[in-house]
Amino acid sequence: MTYGILVVCTGNICRSAAAEHLLARGLDDSVAPASAGTQGLPGWPVDPPVAARLAADGIDASAFRSRPLTAGMMAEADLVLTLTGAHRAAALELYPARVRQTLTLGELSRLASTLPAGAVSGSTDAERLAALVEAALARRPLFVGAGADDDVPDPYRRPDDEYERAYAQLSRHVDRLLTALHG
Repeated sequence: MTYGILVVCTGNICRSAAAEHLLARGLDDSVAPASAGTQGLPGWPVDPPVAARLAADGIDASAFRSRPLTAGMMAEADLVLTLTGAHRAAALELYPARVRQTLTLGELSRLASTLPAGAVSGSTDAERLAALVEAALARRPLFVGAGADDDVPDPYRRPDDEYERAYAQLSRHVDRLLTALHG
């Protein structure tokens, strides 16, 4: 059985597209990362500055195409990771039943980094990710409120250093999750 992750941002051409690709690179085939945008731009490719950063990391995003978020996507996902709290609110307005499985990527990575070594087990990344989410959610009351690094700002049509900061932040969040999964 495949564990579906849906990453959500605004246009689905910068942040969520990058996070989808970074997650796909680090996870085994038991996990299927996908992405969408609350204002998705159907058929658009990854924004060139993001595609260049992915390429520099050895990731080819040329086949990627943006898509708008739907309630059906939310229903099918095992985990919804948004790039800001506002995206989380918009996604949950679309499909409120996913409230427990919808977090910001930053919050999940922050909570995952607080787990003790060996807290996550399983034979596949899907099993480990399901365990990680449960363990992280159990710790949520201990870390009430958003962390300063939880929201990833939108770099679209901004100076190059904004793209660099957003990409570095996404990479940090994904790396923290993968470290918690793989020890």
